[in-house]
Amino acid sequence: MENLPPFMALDDDLLGKTIAYLNQRKLSEKTKQQYHEVLKQLFKRDRLTQTLYNEYYVKGSRFKAVLNLILDSARHFDIPVYKYKTIPYKKIRPSKPHIWTKKQIQRIVNEIEEYGLLIECAYYIGGGLRFGSAIMLKWTDFLWEEWLEDRSKAGKCDIFAKGNKQEYLDVDPYLMNKLYNIAKNSRKLFGGIPYRNFAGEHYMFFNESELDEVVARIKKEQLDLILDAPNQIIEIDVKTRARNELITHLHKRVDYRLLKLKSSFDGNKIKFHSIRHSRATHLLEMGFDITEIQKMLMHRDISTTQIYVNVSRNRITNKFNDLIKPQQFDA
Repeated sequence: MENLPPFMALDDDLLGKTIAYLNQRKLSEKTKQQYHEVLKQLFKRDRLTQTLYNEYYVKGSRFKAVLNLILDSARHFDIPVYKYKTIPYKKIRPSKPHIWTKKQIQRIVNEIEEYGLLIECAYYIGGGLRFGSAIMLKWTDFLWEEWLEDRSKAGKCDIFAKGNKQEYLDVDPYLMNKLYNIAKNSRKLFGGIPYRNFAGEHYMFFNESELDEVVARIKKEQLDLILDAPNQIIEIDVKTRARNELITHLHKRVDYRLLKLKSSFDGNKIKFHSIRHSRATHLLEMGFDITEIQKMLMHRDISTTQIYVNVSRNRITNKFNDLIKPQQFDA
C-alpha cells in the first residue's frame, strides 16, 4: 500500500468495471442515470488525486456515493486502491438572507444594467420569484386581455416553479404597465396585445437559440454515449435537462453582475434569492397574512414560508400597541 502512487488512474478499463459493478446494484433507473452523469464528469480526468477526490466529496451525497462506487469497484476487481482521506463533516448554519428595502430594490434595478427588468419581475410577481421561474418568463405567460380591461389593477402571470408546480400569480400593476409600454415601444403589440401571434422570440431574458444549442449538444452527447457504451442508461427528458443547464449558466451570469454591486451596498453581497425574501417580508408589512404569502410563494408547507418572512420585533410591538384600546385606570 505504501508503494502506491497518490492517485488512481481513471481509464476506460476502470470505467467499464465501475459501470458493470453499478449495474449489479438494485438502484432505480433515475439514480443509475445520475451516477452515470457524475462518472462521465469524473472520467474526463486521467487520475483521481486527493485534490479531485476532495472537490467531488464536498459536492454532496450523490458525489460521495459515486466516489465510493469507484473505490468499491476497484476493490471488487482487485485493483490497488490509494487510501484517500475523507473530509470531516462540519455542519454549516445557513446565514439569513439580507432583507432589502423597497428603495434599495429600486437601486439594484437601476444599477444592474441589462438585468434590471429581471429583478423587477422577480420582485413584483406573486410573493417574489425564484431565479429559475423569473429567467424563463415569456411574454405570452401574462394574461394581457384580462388586465387591459382595467390597467390600474393587478395582472396575472402563469408561473412554473420548483417541483413542477404551476399557478397563476398576481402581478403588480406597476410591472404590468411597464412591460406593456416596453412591448408598445418595441412595436410588438398585435391587436393591442403584446407578442400575440408573434413568430420571433417569446422568452423575455434570453434568446431561444441558446436553449436550442444546449438541447443539440446534449442530444449529441447521448448519441456518443450510446455508440461508446450501448448498455448505458440514457436520459430521456433532454428538454428539462437543457433547461436546467441554461438556468444554471444564466444564474452565474446574473450573480456576477450582482456581485459587482457589493461596494455600492456597504459591502453587503446581493443574492438573487434575497429579492424573494425581501418581497415576502414587504407583503407581510403591507398586511398580508402568512397563509396568503404562502400561496403567493407557491410553498406547500407553511413552515417554509415562515423562513422567508423577517418580522421585526418593533413591528410586533407597534401592532400590539395599536390593538390596545384606551382604558381608564384608577389612581
